[in-house]
Amino acid sequence: MASKKGVLKFIERFFLYVFIVALVITGSILVHEFGPNPKLYTDDNWAHLTPYSVPYENITQYNVILDHHSHTLHSDGVLTVRQNIEWHISMGFNAIFITDHNTLTHKNDIENLKNEYLNRGFIVMTGMEWTTRRIHMNFLGITEWNLPIPAHPTDQNIKDAIAEVHNQNGIAVVNHIPWSIDIAGMTDHPTRDQLRSWGIDYIEIVNEDIFDYESDSYCDLWGIGKITGIDMHSPTTVHGWTLLNVSSFTEDNIMAALRNKETTIVYNETGLPDRGEYADNPFYLIVRPFSDFGGLFVNLWLGSSLDWVGVIAYLGYAFGIFGLLEIYRYEKPKIKQKLQNRKIKSESALENK
Repeated sequence: MASKKGVLKFIERFFLYVFIVALVITGSILVHEFGPNPKLYTDDNWAHLTPYSVPYENITQYNVILDHHSHTLHSDGVLTVRQNIEWHISMGFNAIFITDHNTLTHKNDIENLKNEYLNRGFIVMTGMEWTTRRIHMNFLGITEWNLPIPAHPTDQNIKDAIAEVHNQNGIAVVNHIPWSIDIAGMTDHPTRDQLRSWGIDYIEIVNEDIFDYESDSYCDLWGIGKITGIDMHSPTTVHGWTLLNVSSFTEDNIMAALRNKETTIVYNETGLPDRGEYADNPFYLIVRPFSDFGGLFVNLWLGSSLDWVGVIAYLGYAFGIFGLLEIYRYEKPKIKQKLQNRKIKSESALENK
């Protein structure tokens, strides 16, 4: 029978093991989320590239090629505002909104760069992605945000947010409905009918490489605007473009055309790949094992819930390793004794020869 002291030592080792595992997992998640990027990006990575032409036969009818959905270092993107702009130029765009998650801290960067790029025939505008565990929305053309952003908003919270956007003469877009429901697991995502009754202006029909056919038909039926978004966090392949034709190339005219829902969307299943050439980040190579390990646990979080099967599996592995360590610890003296006996027996046999 195990002694009381032995049981206490076992409990002490168990909690120490749990603490160390929790520390490693937490540290790995932090490295994955906030650690160095895999690549090193510079402002001139795309300077040598001839901008893409949009794969659309009637492209000459339009003078605005817009992306309304992109992120920078001000939230979870990997590029600065300037680098984001340069990348978009290389991909054939001449107008974008920066829509970092739940922040407008990119606003000063945009103001500092706006005139420089306008002289180059490119317009950069301010927006924000209102990111919650129930819905993601892009708010285009807003200049400030003072309302709370609940992690899990009520219907009224969403209505108030849309109303505030309209108070600022901005545009409210519902983002990536298929991703939100099917991948992020937002089981209580508002329906399209609810969103229409709450005054939403647009639904994002193309997000990354996904075309939302259900929303496309719904927008045709109810006169809701259609728009595309790259949702760019790092350089990637482009599958969608939003086209506008304005009388003169200004931010005000782009906003007016968007309010009038004068968009044409283009979707290309194959897409145009990123052509930038980026150096490997040596710091990332050092921490990559931790980053990859942290990514396993980040991926267990699916929007509004945990992947409990995955959690239980990882806990099983962790406790299984602890059990093997304890078995080894228990058996180690016996194994050591057996090896010692074999050595003595072998030496005795040599002496008797």
